[in-house]
Amino acid sequence: MWVLSDGTSGKMPENPTTNYPVDLETYMRSGWDKYSLQMAFINNTDPRISHEHADALSVAMFAYNTYLLVDPGYGNDQTSDGGRVWDYNRSQIQHNVMTINDIYDYINDGVCQYTKIVQGHSWQKDFETNPDYDFIEYVCDGISTSRTSQRSVTFMKNQKFWIVSDYGVPYDTEATNLFAQHWHFYPQANPTNDENSVVTTNLDGVNVMIVPLEKDEVDEVIYQQGYYGEKAGQKILHPKAVITKSQTGAGRFTTLVVPVNIGENFEYETTALENKNDIDTNLLNMAYFKITETTSGNTDYYYYYHINDASQKPEEGVKFGSFTTDATTVVMQLNSKEEMVSLFVVDGSYIKDSKRGDEYLFKADEKTFVSFTRNGQFINISSSQIDDAEDTKNMQLYMPNVMAARLAGEDVQVDISEGNITFKGEYGTSGKLPSSGGGSGGGGGGSVTPKPEKPVEPEKPTEPEKEPEDDNKQEEIPDVTVTPSYDDVNVNDWFYNDVIDLSKKGIVSGDGTGNFAPGNNVTREQFLKMIIEASGLEAEEAKSTFADVDDNAWYKSYVLKAKNLGIVNGVSDTQFGIGSNITRQDMAVMLSRVIDALKLDLTSNDVDGFADDSDISDYAKASVELMKSIGLIEGYNNQFRPKDNLTRAEAATIIAKFIKNIEAK
Repeated sequence: MWVLSDGTSGKMPENPTTNYPVDLETYMRSGWDKYSLQMAFINNTDPRISHEHADALSVAMFAYNTYLLVDPGYGNDQTSDGGRVWDYNRSQIQHNVMTINDIYDYINDGVCQYTKIVQGHSWQKDFETNPDYDFIEYVCDGISTSRTSQRSVTFMKNQKFWIVSDYGVPYDTEATNLFAQHWHFYPQANPTNDENSVVTTNLDGVNVMIVPLEKDEVDEVIYQQGYYGEKAGQKILHPKAVITKSQTGAGRFTTLVVPVNIGENFEYETTALENKNDIDTNLLNMAYFKITETTSGNTDYYYYYHINDASQKPEEGVKFGSFTTDATTVVMQLNSKEEMVSLFVVDGSYIKDSKRGDEYLFKADEKTFVSFTRNGQFINISSSQIDDAEDTKNMQLYMPNVMAARLAGEDVQVDISEGNITFKGEYGTSGKLPSSGGGSGGGGGGSVTPKPEKPVEPEKPTEPEKEPEDDNKQEEIPDVTVTPSYDDVNVNDWFYNDVIDLSKKGIVSGDGTGNFAPGNNVTREQFLKMIIEASGLEAEEAKSTFADVDDNAWYKSYVLKAKNLGIVNGVSDTQFGIGSNITRQDMAVMLSRVIDALKLDLTSNDVDGFADDSDISDYAKASVELMKSIGLIEGYNNQFRPKDNLTRAEAATIIAKFIKNIEAK
């Protein structure tokens, strides 16, 4: 049961991320179920929040129904014989925090003493959240040690990892100081590290990777044992990894925290970015890194930049890589062609790229918090500071092969020319969109979505013939078919007819807020439900071997029926992959197996492959070829984009074509 602050009950809050600025607590979540990604950022003075002492700037992390970064002592204030475990907790401190010269930020101990009203030495510097990203930053000013610590965390919800930036200023800024990040794991985690100091747990199931982006600055990774809890009077110990570096003056860490689901395997390459600015290098957390998921072969590239003291930003902006910006934080995701896939900006109005000559502008008259995320040919705009299309007026960015833009589920008018996108906020989001010939000023502008090939024209009603009145005639109940509607699906959208048809059939539905969310990703279980219902396949449920398939979940029947039919095998013998987004190539594999199960002999045509066939994994090549030959997939400008996530709009169109093929037989 959900009960909101306004008394409304039974409705899930729209944003799973919650912030408590008075208590200095933030809970970042990708969703509300137990398989979602969650991180707690806790700075509370009440030790009951965590263990017997209240660490400042500490985090704990939970993902895929598994605690991965633990807070030892949580819930273990009493030993089994009633004695205190204070001494154990005091000896095992530094819970997922940074230390300077082995001193940690301890709110209750005078090191970072905090009095909410009078002193205010620990405070929330910034908090922003939108559907794509969370950003939170806390600062802790020491009293007895005259030191300052700062931690900012960026949660990339779609990419499923966190970027943790630490910055510390010690008492003696002339000396060489020892900085360390401490990471606590489950007792059975057995963490190890590679030559790049990437720490990985080795649990039999879900794991976590700790990836230092300034790998060349790391001195060593030290493993220690600490108190975790007690069972039957016996102390339970757990491992922690301590990543150390020695730096003169201030110091900083930039670290990826990546939960690894069963069946996933990641490799990382990181490159330090040269400081081309006339400011202290330790004020800047910045890196270029590449992430490859080796099972699928999908690779993404990222630039990250964060300045720890915004007052030190040069007037001409901060340089990182080939970019210059006035923002305090930037995360940019690129594909293998160096095309921007997503962009996240905190407190910035522009980014300039000297390498490509591109310029990205965001509300040039006001700095803002904004993110742009690409899904297929959609670009989605999310922000906690942009409320309507007027706020996007004069925004510009560069993103090739985009044809439609949305702000919080509403259409936004744009001009698109060779990848340069200009947001024309004067049209608002109330449907007052000009035709595809452009609007005020013309100049090659385009409507946010293309018109369907055959526009639906309403039929003119005919005047019924009058019948003689019959007093004994029963009143007929008219046969009224209600056409489903969604606030974010318009008649001019290329997927409009498919979404409406599938909604009438009960195969798809909205998100509970009046929207269909066409640009959102589709999870494996969601797509499986769609194709099972579309195909009408029936089967006995197989015996479940998937640990992540809940007995009471809505998807259980679909997963086990599909397993019995040979449509799915799971991402491993024990995991189906609940909550994981389905890629376009995996969609093709799943759908081709449904066709096999139906024993359909569909008409196929000889077709040329896609230009990016080499990017398709071997296990999916035959399925993708089949889907194209029978006309279920067409791709984008002869690009299939096999490792992109499938969107809800794409799923609706493909399934609608699939149903037409079945009906034709």
